Amino acid sequence: NITTGDNNIAIGKETLQTSDTESGNVAIGYQALKEHNSGNNNVAIGYQAAYYCDGHSDCVAIGPYALGKPSSGNTLWSTAVGSGTMLANEGWACTAVGKDAVDGSSSSAMYNTGVGYEAIHDVSSGEGNSALGASAGNGCGSGAYNVFLGYNAGNNTLSTGDNCILIGKNSEPSSASVDNEITLGNSDTATLRCNTQTISSLSDARDKTDINKLELGLDFIDSLKPVKFKWQTRDGNSK
Repeated sequence: NITTGDNNIAIGKETLQTSDTESGNVAIGYQALKEHNSGNNNVAIGYQAAYYCDGHSDCVAIGPYALGKPSSGNTLWSTAVGSGTMLANEGWACTAVGKDAVDGSSSSAMYNTGVGYEAIHDVSSGEGNSALGASAGNGCGSGAYNVFLGYNAGNNTLSTGDNCILIGKNSEPSSASVDNEITLGNSDTATLRCNTQTISSLSDARDKTDINKLELGLDFIDSLKPVKFKWQTRDGNSK
């Protein structure tokens, strides 16, 4: 059916079957890019890879069903590697590596990066999420701008929350809808190790209200017992 399209490569039964004016596409495998009616410079390798990528451009799909059957809409600049990666997801500029990674059903799930089996699986409209590890960020739904690091990090435990960071195996947020939270480890984590024992918090008068003077005076100051010392850490580091 290609009439005016240039520089296309089609290898396999029903590859690029409905293309006519598209250019620069590579389809290898049974029904790869089969229903591709518009869009250029795509690479689809595998059984039904990018099967229904109508309007998609500059995408790479490697593996059976990768970028397979999004319902409608255009996808740009996405890379899907693995069986079923981004199977029904139409999000722009997504990167999915691993079986069923970054899979969902909404055209607005953009800018997600998932590496690992079912990483950011079952995402609906959440965008800007990053996940590394098997099942990390699975079920993040409409949650956006979250970071999941480690096996099962946030697995079906953060569905609508935004701007959260979960680090470590089985790490979970305080609730499925919490925003702006950092979780280190899981219930088995017993020790936090760091070369400094202080955490500096951000402070700005523009973020405060009801500022009042403390009633504490000299009696409180006199009760303080300041000390000075030198660091001699157990492993030989010096501060």
